[in-house]
Amino acid sequence: MRGVRAGMLLVAVSIASLAPTMLAAQPVSWRRCVVGLNYGAPLKLAVSAAYGRVTESQEGGNDACNYVSARLGVGGARMSLGSTRTINALGGAAGVSVGVLRTFGSPLHAQRWRNYAGASVLLMPALVLGGELGYYVRLGTDANGAPARRVFTWSAGFGF
Repeated sequence: MRGVRAGMLLVAVSIASLAPTMLAAQPVSWRRCVVGLNYGAPLKLAVSAAYGRVTESQEGGNDACNYVSARLGVGGARMSLGSTRTINALGGAAGVSVGVLRTFGSPLHAQRWRNYAGASVLLMPALVLGGELGYYVRLGTDANGAPARRVFTWSAGFGF
């Protein structure tokens, strides 16, 4: 038992001593990651913005952004937490996010005035073109046995 504790302490001290070096090697800043205009289900036409912690690579590629995003559309709104990483020289990116979705107005393939929670996968092959696929499950007391309990989300557009 003592050996395990000593080993854990050694690992913790090693990580703590390397952390300043690792952080200094990659510049980090808090800023807007990306904005966008897209169309999809259930939000229909929507605008979005993401703000987060951007880590720039020293080699000129694989920049990363851990972000919080908001998307407001004709059929609802969504708040998400996610992470993206650049994947090519054209500024393309791939990422994942988890979030909550509230439908209102006239959502596409979902009921109005419902809350959902789920996850999405984002792929932007080039800087301004992208798409997203997601799976959300309805929250609340009326979720059991109600129609359209699950929603597959998708969007395509410019930016995020």
